[in-house]
Amino acid sequence: MKKVLFALTQYNILTQTFIYDQLIHLQRFRASVLTQKKPINLEVFPFAPIYSLADESWISRYWNRKVCFPLFRRMPFYEKIIARESPDVIHAHFGGMASKLSRSARHFGIPLITYFYGHDIPKIRRKKGRRKIFSDGALFLVLSKGMGAEIEQLGCPAHKIRVLDVGIDPDEFPPRQEQPDPALFKVVTVARLVEKKGIRYLIEAMGLLKERFPHLNCRIIGDGPLRADLEERIRRLALENRVKITGYVPYATLADEYCRAHCFILPSLTGRHGERDELSMVTKQALASGVPVITTDHAGIAETFKDGVHGMLVAERDAPGLAEALARLIDDPALAAGFAANGRKLVEKTFNVKKNVGRMEEIYDEAIAADRRDHRGRDCS
Repeated sequence: MKKVLFALTQYNILTQTFIYDQLIHLQRFRASVLTQKKPINLEVFPFAPIYSLADESWISRYWNRKVCFPLFRRMPFYEKIIARESPDVIHAHFGGMASKLSRSARHFGIPLITYFYGHDIPKIRRKKGRRKIFSDGALFLVLSKGMGAEIEQLGCPAHKIRVLDVGIDPDEFPPRQEQPDPALFKVVTVARLVEKKGIRYLIEAMGLLKERFPHLNCRIIGDGPLRADLEERIRRLALENRVKITGYVPYATLADEYCRAHCFILPSLTGRHGERDELSMVTKQALASGVPVITTDHAGIAETFKDGVHGMLVAERDAPGLAEALARLIDDPALAAGFAANGRKLVEKTFNVKKNVGRMEEIYDEAIAADRRDHRGRDCS
């Protein structure tokens, strides 16, 4: 069985569960994981082997991060693990990790594949050595055609770009069998509380509808640096009895959260530094659960999620538009039911993790084959 080395800053952050899903659904490659920071959430997402620089002595960590990488753009610890595992391909998750592995992969003659997920693109834009990353890397995966155009503008050759969105396991989020309690209309969102998630506009939309729909309430599941600001906004709009920020909840309870909701809303927007979302994992989970979805016409979302078919799209930073879309769902249960059915079909067809990981393994094979042809060409020259 061929081998792939997953490389990421930290395993397994709750907002990056797609990486775990990729690991456990590999069929033709055996995976190992290389990280910089100490692994977390292993009790929920168990995996082995994981090699972490954080487990090394402080001298080794300092030598790798503060001496070797700044001077030589290579880390001895990473290269020790590459030599030990001898992978056929290295898969860097997020562009920043590619910058840490580019020279080492070239040194060992192993093709390096980089998966961009959106918020890493502004960081790559600021890196002086990004063109070297693009020239050294074998292939670059992006979540949408729009994201592919972004990295092409940054210097990535078009022939190296592959569009492959991440998937979920639809069986983990089965469509609900019963409709939620009609006495309240429950909106739910799941998000890290940062600017690009646009949660302030969801809160403002709730304020615009509080008189019209007294049975409307909202659960905001997540935490982050903007929590205090958002809670102050809730108080200022007198929504304390309508809108609740719960903090993070156990991953295993998310399916129940979706099933108890009448609607899922995630009003993503382009952040001040260019940060963007695609169709998020939590949005796909809600769609799989048979929950009507409202999100924004943002990044590459509209490439797959069609307004008026799979749910509703509104403009970024548009609280009145968000309120209008939500009011339509509340007033038209048949419309909501149609979105719920179509959303589930979209996940099964386009975002099934088993199909997507199968395609990812084909991309591994493509990179390996191209690398072998390149080596034969150099041997003959």
